[in-house]
Amino acid sequence: MKLYPKGTKTTREEEAKKSFRYKGGLDVIHPGAAGLDLHKESIVACVPKREGEKEYPIREFGTYTQDLEELGEWLKERGVTSIAMEATGVFWWPVVDHLRSEGMEVLLVNAREVRSVKGRPKTDKADSRWLRRLHACGLLRGSFIPDAETSALKNLWRHRQSLEEESVRAVQRIQKALQIMNVRLDIAVSNVVGETGMRILEAILRGERDAEELAKLRDPRVKCSEAEMATALRGNYKEEQVFVIGENLNHYRYLQVRIEEAERYLRERMERMEKRVTVGAVAVEEKGNGAQPQNVPSREQLHELLGVDLTQIKGVGVTTIAAFLVTVGRDMSPWPTAKHFVSWLGLAPMVHESAGKKKSAHSAKNSSLLAQAFRMAAMVIGRLDTYLGAYYRRLKGRIGAAKAITATARKLAMLFYHAVRDGGEVVSFTAEWYEELYREKTLHNLQRKAARQGYQLVPIGVTTGGVVGATR
Repeated sequence: MKLYPKGTKTTREEEAKKSFRYKGGLDVIHPGAAGLDLHKESIVACVPKREGEKEYPIREFGTYTQDLEELGEWLKERGVTSIAMEATGVFWWPVVDHLRSEGMEVLLVNAREVRSVKGRPKTDKADSRWLRRLHACGLLRGSFIPDAETSALKNLWRHRQSLEEESVRAVQRIQKALQIMNVRLDIAVSNVVGETGMRILEAILRGERDAEELAKLRDPRVKCSEAEMATALRGNYKEEQVFVIGENLNHYRYLQVRIEEAERYLRERMERMEKRVTVGAVAVEEKGNGAQPQNVPSREQLHELLGVDLTQIKGVGVTTIAAFLVTVGRDMSPWPTAKHFVSWLGLAPMVHESAGKKKSAHSAKNSSLLAQAFRMAAMVIGRLDTYLGAYYRRLKGRIGAAKAITATARKLAMLFYHAVRDGGEVVSFTAEWYEELYREKTLHNLQRKAARQGYQLVPIGVTTGGVVGATR
């Protein structure tokens, strides 16, 4: 207990202002800032206080649509213009959609960044109050939230991917049942659910067990001979495993129908989007990247939506371009520069500097769909005779394949950024062009280093004052 001399008017509030615990002193950048703490069944909101109010008002709302409408009306009544909330599961999604429709700015922040400051109680009201205060002082960084158009495409694309992953698991269960019976169809053919594999599986389900008869169903294009296939198909057939094969085969066929339906709906949504340019059909032989797959949006459709034909980059297919469109959309304004974009993707090395010394730092971990697509494209590009392929091979020999893939994916992402933001035509350069550019850059650096030491580089065979190779 602290005693004060008689006659002084020092109060606890004045003493708190003098102590290090006083919370004042930070500049208020967003006076109309509010903080929301989201849960499955409740939303706790903290709004700015008005003149005469001692505490920041806090109210709790439900999560039904009627509750969200009441929340929006109360926030507008309190003069809120910007809101900060934590990204919790998918609970934030309807809240963000409704508040954006009300004309408010919404920041979705990372929970790890908010709770990094220790020394405060952990309650719903305290969290909402803390979010409001940090946001009012401009200390929060919002995550990227795609617009409604891009969000719809992303949801459809992820649904299609989940169906494909489930179909792969069904095929794996078929292969497992075959291996238990020692029927090595997976060795005889490259694809168990291909033309030959499907005919053999259907015959097994009909009751055929003769390996020679099953081998006659092979397609002539299969490398495995009929005798080798008959050897692979001899096994210990079990009734329960054959039943498992039938169930998973039916499940696989059902998923293929659902995948086709998801692809059809995705293409229809893209057709309703506003086109930046209008292009005609492109012949397959003009593409340069092989035949057009049928399970993704067409090259022409992506060209019209993005305004640039990104397949002109050797090694980049429509799958990578579609992943770019459904992840970030067509507006590059959320990222001021290409460096901001690749940093957001986790393809740039993190800066680690202390006491004037820079230490090696790995790129940030990121499970982004687009970052994975760029890395897969970089692996293909590394085998091509292009300037990006030469860049990948040079780095691979110096820093290893993993880092070379990330570095090449970073360059590819920067190309996508500039092409979509600025438009125009994508120009591809050869590996010879890159090697010549790299040689000139290396020579320039050597000349600069020699000049610092008082020397001048001279080409081999050129004599200057009796000295060959270098002069002082």
